[in-house]
Parts: sequence; structure tokens; C-alpha cells
Amino acid sequence: MKEERIMLVTNYCSIRKIALIASVLAAIQPLTARSASETDRLEKLERAVELLEKQNAELKAEVNSLKSKQAASPADAKFKTKMMYDGKT
Repeated sequence: MKEERIMLVTNYCSIRKIALIASVLAAIQPLTARSASETDRLEKLERAVELLEKQNAELKAEVNSLKSKQAASPADAKFKTKMMYDGKT
């Protein structure tokens, strides 16, 4: 009878240990999945930043090109003759 009691206590303790281990593993699993998804998210953000930097550089080059063309146009306008119409023929 005493041996039965000891076995029951031992089995109960083993079940508690198994339950504790299972709950710890269950708690750890979302953390690993979360860190993997965070890694994916960071990589995606880094790619987006690289793309935005590239687009920004292209836009800056385009703006500089347009500014240089615009700066060249007023210089040509200085040499044009303005015609005024006074209403007489």
C-alpha cells in the first residue's frame, strides 16, 4: 500500500513535470516564430529602404537636369527681340 502511494505521488510529480515542460515549450514556440517573422520584416524593410534610396537618387538627378535646362533657357531669352504692337499699320 505504501509502495502504491509512493508510485502515485511519483506519477503525479512526473505528470506535473511533463505539463510544466509542455507549457514552457508552448510558450517558447511563438517566440521563435515571432523572431523569424521579425527577421523577415526587417529584411523587407531594408529592401524597401534601398529601393527608396535608389528612387530618391534618380529623382535628385532628374531635378538637377531640369534645373540646368531651366537655367540655360533664360540666357537664350536675353537675346530675343520683343515686338510691341502699337495699333498702327
